Amino acid sequence: MNAPLPTSASRRHASAARPAVVKLGGSVVRAGTLNGWLDVIADAQRPIVLVPGGGALADEVRDCQRQLGFGDVTAHRMALLAMDQLAWAIAGMRPGYEVGTAVEDLCATLQRGLIAVWAPPRWSRTGRISKRRGG
Repeated sequence: MNAPLPTSASRRHASAARPAVVKLGGSVVRAGTLNGWLDVIADAQRPIVLVPGGGALADEVRDCQRQLGFGDVTAHRMALLAMDQLAWAIAGMRPGYEVGTAVEDLCATLQRGLIAVWAPPRWSRTGRISKRRGG
């Protein structure tokens, strides 16, 4: 089930097609079905951009927000970090899955016949956090 992803000619030819964007929410991690979904995605005959949710990591952010009282802006930035972490976990679980943050990165990955895994770009996690309690 964890065999290397083939970079077949069909997938390379498919890279010229518009990619399908697949969002895998955190529920697939909690349900223990992530590996099965990664198998299905690996078998796809068209280019795929995978967008992972934050999974249990994002759930922990929400729990910490309730417990510690930080605002929604901070929680959102932390949830984006959780998405980033799950993107790297997925790429580390399987050969043929490669993380990218920019459109150019994702396109280059698809051109090589690999699965592109989107991680939120650093600019979406930076900036000034409001000093008021809601920030």
